[in-house]
Amino acid sequence: EILTMYKQFYTDYPEGGIFRQQFAKLLPPGMATMHFCDHVFRTLDLDGNGYLDFKEYVLAMDLVSAKTPEDKLKWAFRVYDVDKSGAIDKKEMVKVMNSIYAMLGDEKGKGGQSGNDLATAHAAKLFKEVDVDGDGELVEEEFIAGCKR
Repeated sequence: EILTMYKQFYTDYPEGGIFRQQFAKLLPPGMATMHFCDHVFRTLDLDGNGYLDFKEYVLAMDLVSAKTPEDKLKWAFRVYDVDKSGAIDKKEMVKVMNSIYAMLGDEKGKGGQSGNDLATAHAAKLFKEVDVDGDGELVEEEFIAGCKR
């Protein structure tokens, strides 16, 4: 099966990788907004070289097909961890939430709040509930435990 995937990958992407613009075309309609796509692509582009090679493609397929809730939460953690530090701070969470609001077309909330105000308020609420040690960052274990509550 992996050999078939390998051959198909190089048939579809003869340059040896999937670039961000090509990747956006693989996403379902509505998920291909520039900012959201950038967050997902950054998460999958492990070496940061600007394209997904075959190894990253295989890992991406594995992540996308995550079966358990914990696997899905681990993947979500990686999306929110913009700087790949192993922890999510409020700024990172707001950045990704802004992209999600834009993807959903919900850039204005009730009372005319901006998407950034909504994202900031949502992030503050989440951190209050999930940041158990109060250090202003969520490590993967805190994030997963908090999301499961």
